[in-house]
Amino acid sequence: MALNWRYVRYLDQQGMIRPGTKLLDIGSSNLYAAPADEVYDLLRKHTPTTPAAEHRALADRLAAGSGKGADGVATNQSWVGELFEACGMEYVAFDIAPMYKTELLDFNHQSLPEKHRGRYDVVLNFGTTEHVLNQFNSFRIIHDAAKPGALTWHQLPSAGHVDHCYFSYHPRFFFDLAGYNRYEVVNFWFAAGGGTRRFDTVASYASHFPVLGRFLADPASRPEPSDDALEEDACVNIIYRKIHDHPFLGALEPSTSAVKVAADVMSRYAPNQPAAPAPAPAVGAAMTPAPRPPFVRAMRRLLRPVLKPIRDALRKRAAR
Repeated sequence: MALNWRYVRYLDQQGMIRPGTKLLDIGSSNLYAAPADEVYDLLRKHTPTTPAAEHRALADRLAAGSGKGADGVATNQSWVGELFEACGMEYVAFDIAPMYKTELLDFNHQSLPEKHRGRYDVVLNFGTTEHVLNQFNSFRIIHDAAKPGALTWHQLPSAGHVDHCYFSYHPRFFFDLAGYNRYEVVNFWFAAGGGTRRFDTVASYASHFPVLGRFLADPASRPEPSDDALEEDACVNIIYRKIHDHPFLGALEPSTSAVKVAADVMSRYAPNQPAAPAPAPAVGAAMTPAPRPPFVRAMRRLLRPVLKPIRDALRKRAAR
């Protein structure tokens, strides 16, 4: 989980970095490729009363820790949460390991703690949920943590990234999720670069599953032709605005169903829809009296013994 500096800039351009904002990071994120001078300028912009020397020291430290080592691998020595806090924001992360300002939460088995419900103005999911088996619970936690009006940014694998994680995401998933939960789609785009080979990491599992060794060594043993092709790595980006404070709905994808989906199944996906109004009666049709409310019926039962003698006496007088 990491935010490249260009995405921090975009957050700022969209007004998502500002003092007082409550931000939830789904997976405690490192900061990558941050230029010291630009970090300093961002800090001065949002917290100008902080001593400049303090900002300069933090900017230099975050920039140094956001780079790569001699082996070309990120050193992961800077936390984006530290930057956001220095900009006057409140930062919390959910993860399964203790990292910067992290509350431990297992998205496979745990629900959102009540204290976090409807609390956050911005939620970032930069490369976390693809590693979690329980997708429904993961996106429900994100939904429940966002307050109405909050912005949620998902940046997740869509193609390539072979064996990086459990899941890659198609645009249909995010558009259907928005439709069922009535999110506003604020922005959407793909980011692509680099690539991974289709058979990457298969060899590392061959000692556990011998058939994989045969698959790699003997192309003729493969039931269907397949090559170790290079696949482009791509991520999908989507930013939602949560409009309604309704319970989370999972999306249902029925396009490949051979017959119409059962009504009781479909009813689970529209619990917030109001009941259809009753049709107006035809002109001249007899009107059925509306049932009396329960409290009216109860009062009539209580008063009947008192009112009946009075009513009978009035009837006798009228008959004379």
